Amino acid sequence: LKAGDLVLVFDSRRNNDIASARKLAPRWRGPFRISKVREGLGSYRLEELDGTQHERSYPSRLLKKF
Repeated sequence: LKAGDLVLVFDSRRNNDIASARKLAPRWRGPFRISKVREGLGSYRLEELDGTQHERSYPSRLLKKF
């Protein structure tokens, strides 16, 4: 993954939710754009498609290329 790529983010809160209404809910959110790659940490800063930055960084294990 590199800056500018579109990705989906795994929603871990929904992974443990066993409520019947949520069973069929999507577990991936997005798409988002990678704005910065933090190679030493293996994490990525994301932004919305309109350019709004996310507050946190995401590890590569929670991202999937869109």
